Amino acid sequence: MKDDRPREGNRADELNRTEPAFSWFPGHMLKASRELKQKAKLIDLVIHLLDSRAPLLTMNHNLLDFFPNKPILFLLGKADQAEGKGLRAWKGYFQEHAGRDAVESVSIHDRHAIDRVMKKLQKLKSEIQKRRRLIRPLRIAVTGVPNVGKSSLINRLIRRRRAQTGPQPGVTRHQQWLPLGDGMELLDTPGIMLPRIPNEEAAQVLSLLGIIRDRILGPEKVALFLVRYLQIHRHDRFVALFDRPPSAELCCSEAAEDLLDRLAMDRGFLKTGGDTDHLRCAEWLLQQFREGKLGKFCFTDVTDATVDNFFQSRQKGS
Repeated sequence: MKDDRPREGNRADELNRTEPAFSWFPGHMLKASRELKQKAKLIDLVIHLLDSRAPLLTMNHNLLDFFPNKPILFLLGKADQAEGKGLRAWKGYFQEHAGRDAVESVSIHDRHAIDRVMKKLQKLKSEIQKRRRLIRPLRIAVTGVPNVGKSSLINRLIRRRRAQTGPQPGVTRHQQWLPLGDGMELLDTPGIMLPRIPNEEAAQVLSLLGIIRDRILGPEKVALFLVRYLQIHRHDRFVALFDRPPSAELCCSEAAEDLLDRLAMDRGFLKTGGDTDHLRCAEWLLQQFREGKLGKFCFTDVTDATVDNFFQSRQKGS
């Protein structure tokens, strides 16, 4: 049974509309940010882990500003979940602006990718030691937004489970030093968001990727964003979720709320009395996305100038 809530449209301009800035910066992130800034002088090299599906949105410029004169290795993480063409474009973009040896795409499930990261770290270590004549282990800070995969990456790099991991953002709350071997040690840092997210669409993408907790925006709101995105870009993947699929024409034209209601009815997400349970359906849809059952995605492209400005500011300061 459908409800009587007002319906929103599902056109591309609504997906891309600009909303006021959004903020999610709880107290533990502020504390972690201050602690990391205090440790910045101890750090020789920074690994900044991004989500390959939205590199710009998962890049914390404020955090990187703590290390104005330190080399940064950008890792495009969760590469196995990113659409190939977009991933290649982003890798080329970072190679152009940061340097060929300053970026690598990586999946924790790809041993060869982990080996490539280790080789880059060893090369950077040699270059840094030549310049600074270090007689101690190279200190590497692993940074990024919440739930981007920092601790899982560290566990693969050191080949044993030392850093705490979990599917929810905010699992790592304390900074810890971990030996990497070969004269290097890693600082596992808590995930830290930008104090302000530029607009609501960006917040919805970050929530969809699991970087912002579902309860902040609400699963239904994030699921509706995903439905609209699928309508515009991947309607075939949405249709495939149904046991009794609607026509492609209907899938592309119907309001997202009606489609979510239709999906809830089709999959049997019903409340007592027969009304459709939008919350359960939304949670299920988000789970399908996060388990990779809807395929690979890339939510941003290389035309955004934010990173350009970041690299320009670093070049001026060097």
